[in-house]
Amino acid sequence: MNSAASSPVPMAHRPANRMGRIAAVLVASALVAAGSAITATPAYAFPVLFTQDGMTFSGDDFDPDAGATVTAYNPTAASGGTDAVIPSSVTFAGETYPVVAIGNTAMRDEGLTSVVIPSSVKVIGNSAFEANHLDSAVIPNSVTSIGNSAFNYNGMTTVTIGNSVETIGEYAFEGNDLETVVIPDSVTTIQRYAFSDNSLTSVTLGASVVDIKQYAFYENQLTTVTIPASVTDIERRVFADNGSLADVVFLGAAPAAFVAAGSDGSLGGSPSIVVHYSSVFADPAAAAGFTTPTWQGYNAVPNPVVTFDLSGRGAAIAPKEAVFRTVIAAPAEPTASGYTFSGWYTDAALSTLADFSTPITANTALFAGWAAVAAADTEPMLAETGSSAPLLPIGVLSALLLAAGIVLRRRTA
Repeated sequence: MNSAASSPVPMAHRPANRMGRIAAVLVASALVAAGSAITATPAYAFPVLFTQDGMTFSGDDFDPDAGATVTAYNPTAASGGTDAVIPSSVTFAGETYPVVAIGNTAMRDEGLTSVVIPSSVKVIGNSAFEANHLDSAVIPNSVTSIGNSAFNYNGMTTVTIGNSVETIGEYAFEGNDLETVVIPDSVTTIQRYAFSDNSLTSVTLGASVVDIKQYAFYENQLTTVTIPASVTDIERRVFADNGSLADVVFLGAAPAAFVAAGSDGSLGGSPSIVVHYSSVFADPAAAAGFTTPTWQGYNAVPNPVVTFDLSGRGAAIAPKEAVFRTVIAAPAEPTASGYTFSGWYTDAALSTLADFSTPITANTALFAGWAAVAAADTEPMLAETGSSAPLLPIGVLSALLLAAGIVLRRRTA
């Protein structure tokens, strides 16, 4: 168990005041300008260590704006006890320090049941929250790095990873009870064992992930995984011991680094796993791209294709490739002279309308429904003015007007 420091570093080890430090710097600068042979010091640092409300911090008294790091926590001395609340800033000796990091092992094995991490924190160190009793964690968007073993063995069921994290360290979330996890687009590397030994049934990998290290998702309950196009390296046994894993969907080219099916296979040892890929990335020569019926020892099939049968009417519609288990948008409604389009159907008999919200899992043919347009009435119609009565044929009307004119002339004669 970590124990918090009981008192700050003695003031005797610190300069008398900030003006004294500034004066010392000015004198040194003047001597250098005068040509004195003085060895330049790369930086001035005056480390301080202080404790507030059961939490111990370290910082640089010469540069408080650089921030403070949490180095230890004593729940018996803290007002929050095992519900730790990390402040966004602390004040010591008249100086305010933003809290920017949680140091290595700072809050390890302290019986924590909850923790609030402020948006000032940028780095979570190795084993920072290891071996506690957290059931959830929210990592703010300010954090860029999650250290090795940072949250492992807590029993967490949920975690929210902020959108600035770039690297997730080794064993970072190992040994929890996570069921779902979303890796943000900011992450480029997932280190080994990062999410091993959880209860994951769903994982969403961000669009910037490049490297997935060995055993990263080992021993979970995944049934399907989608690999973003950015991934180039999937090390050995990344998805091993996911007993129900059936489908792995690749959105881009085949990864350059990959271990074939077998005891060390990247996707696990079962050759029954099916790899799904876009035909754009197929390579019949097996030089680099995906192949069918197998690829790297796993079953492999190209993505399903949806075709559109117009029954000989209207302009042809190109087939659409659907990413396995995703939906496609309906194409623009076709048109045909003398017919009205009535919808897309899943059968040639036009008995079942297609549902475009249903994920596509196999090649699918859709059939256009058409309704013939009734013949148009040849008699011209009056424009709507409150009455829709048909207009008399023009020839009849002309004859009536001519007759009326003759009668009128006779009467006036």
